[in-house]
Amino acid sequence: LHQAKANRAESQKERRAAEFLGDLKRHFPGVKGRMVDLCTPSSRRYDLAISVAFGRQSDAIVVDKESTGLDCMKFMRDKRIGVATFLPLDSIE
Repeated sequence: LHQAKANRAESQKERRAAEFLGDLKRHFPGVKGRMVDLCTPSSRRYDLAISVAFGRQSDAIVVDKESTGLDCMKFMRDKRIGVATFLPLDSIE
């Protein structure tokens, strides 16, 4: 019973995260998606390696420019949505 409650809470959390990402994509065209959704391995056997390589950044939101990330953070702060990590493609070397 405890596991069922935990699974339900996790699915609600995932649904809210998907809604939040959809809102960001509608408001800001430079939002690409979550890192884990954008980088899927070619074979299931690489899932663990990808998860380890991404680490905490797996839920980071990829954006095209740093300014888009800053605009998203302002949007989140104004709506009191929560906290997220943004990875701007223009600043990655």
